[in-house]
Amino acid sequence: MPTLFDAHLRHVNLYLSEAEKADGYFSTESTQADGIIIFDRNREQIECAIEWITHQTATDQIDILLARFADSLSSIGMLRYSIKEKLIPLLEQKILAAQRLGWKDLEADSFDGLGILYAFLGYLRQAIKYFEMANEIATQIKDKGLKGNIQEHIRMAQKQLGKGERQQHGRLRNSFSIMILNARLLFARNKKNPFAEIAILNNIANIYLDSRKWGLAIRLFREANTISQKNSYRFGELQASIGLLQAEMFKDNIMNNSYAASLVSDRISDFAWSNDFLVFETLLELTPAIQNAESIAQHLRENNNLQAGEIYEQLDKIMAETNKILMAAQENSAQKDEIFVSCLGEIKNSLSIIVGIKSDNSL
Repeated sequence: MPTLFDAHLRHVNLYLSEAEKADGYFSTESTQADGIIIFDRNREQIECAIEWITHQTATDQIDILLARFADSLSSIGMLRYSIKEKLIPLLEQKILAAQRLGWKDLEADSFDGLGILYAFLGYLRQAIKYFEMANEIATQIKDKGLKGNIQEHIRMAQKQLGKGERQQHGRLRNSFSIMILNARLLFARNKKNPFAEIAILNNIANIYLDSRKWGLAIRLFREANTISQKNSYRFGELQASIGLLQAEMFKDNIMNNSYAASLVSDRISDFAWSNDFLVFETLLELTPAIQNAESIAQHLRENNNLQAGEIYEQLDKIMAETNKILMAAQENSAQKDEIFVSCLGEIKNSLSIIVGIKSDNSL
């Protein structure tokens, strides 16, 4: 008779295959958008599977499953998860699994991956330490291909560290991130993948936003917005609109206000003096629901369900209301607060309708 453990294992294997399928699609530029859709559709169950694995007693079987899940999130996870809070801890567990299995090539690859994540965050000294650990293992097992890749990573990190020795930590992080993202952007454009291009443009714009380079951020957010509209990608358009709203508010309310400028931090909740920022916070809270709605619509459309059109109609209404909020914030009209309240009410009403459609279809 099957045990509870066997049932959990079947669940894990099912959603591991979905995670690996999503990763496979995402790794190919022409099908990257499909990979995102597959992952988002199965994300909750994938996370449940990983949570279960990480709480099991270590065995060869569990360690291999853990390593495979970590590999499946190495690319798409950069788009969907916090590197510091989610991906680094998972990769650290992959390293432990590789050590228990005695798989040196997997261990070297895992240390190299960990170095890449730390470099992406701007912790270049920590990254170099992990690259060197990976290099030592690759040397031991005489894997020339892996060793060559690792040494190139060491060279890049050391070069960037040398250039930025006197810079602040945040500027190092931003410089390294932009370097990587610009390369990805060029690749996405060459492959004519608008979805990848939109995501990368928004990411670069957010880095410029953190650096208070308002003009550059605004230009890139607008470019991402235009491409999103052209491709009917509502989530990309929403991300760009929210970023543009934030950049416009920063430019108008912070640059000419020394007190306000002193309050800038990584948490938008610090900006409590303006209704603009309260609206911005609300939009941020609604973003995951809107993203999920677009995934639901895509799923229904794939199954020839006419209600997909109803969800897309509501998503278009949400984008129209978001644009009204953006215009009101930019124009600083006397009716701005009234427009904010009205638009947020319409957005929440549209989301309620989408939730009803989802319930009708038992999604």
